[in-house]
Amino acid sequence: MHLITSGCSFSECETTYVDSWPKVLTRALEEKYDVNHTPYGMGSQGNGLISRSVRWSVLDALNNGTDPSDILVGIMWSGTARGEVYVEGDFHIENTDGWKRNPIKMPPSDVEGNWLILNPHWKNEYVKPYYVHKSPAAHSIATLELIIYTQMFLKQHNIKYFMSVYMDEVLKDYNSRPALKWLKDQIDWDTFLPVKGMFDWAKESDLPMGFDGFHPSNEQHQHYVKTIIMPWLSEKYDY
Repeated sequence: MHLITSGCSFSECETTYVDSWPKVLTRALEEKYDVNHTPYGMGSQGNGLISRSVRWSVLDALNNGTDPSDILVGIMWSGTARGEVYVEGDFHIENTDGWKRNPIKMPPSDVEGNWLILNPHWKNEYVKPYYVHKSPAAHSIATLELIIYTQMFLKQHNIKYFMSVYMDEVLKDYNSRPALKWLKDQIDWDTFLPVKGMFDWAKESDLPMGFDGFHPSNEQHQHYVKTIIMPWLSEKYDY
């Protein structure tokens, strides 16, 4: 099985401070399958890069002979206001905002440019021009279109997948505006896990939160896989 996962800091596998759900899920699946896991979770990245990393990785696997039936994709969508822009050349930026890696390459073989990650609360000089004309509704529209596009891509290639969000607010209030509702209505919600957001689920659990009071703890990631992801995969795909 080729497992591909992507998301923000809730889905990171490089960190040493938390045993994230993609790592826990890999171990759970390894009890029955030979698993090759390709993780793309990274703190601060937005939904554009989350979608691109999944789509590129799926095509890479298919082009290298992996059967579509052997691929499973897991996505945890991030905050709608997180963005990115493609910049040409050998681009470097001073890390004044505490990101892990910025800019990044996608696809990894790209030698002409990089993706510059942006968050609205950051202070570097590229933030204000990017966000000056973008409203919360504009961010939501972009995320909804990315979800739709990614679902269409995965279905086109007969890829099994599941989706979720890191916080409830990613998908809230989409019935209140026509510009959002017609997009929301195109999403296949049957492919989403039966919880609104991992953060909100974790806050309501009886287990303690992680070290900073915001990110889920090891125990919560383990419980999330055991009680939410694995039962859903068993019912949906007979895993």
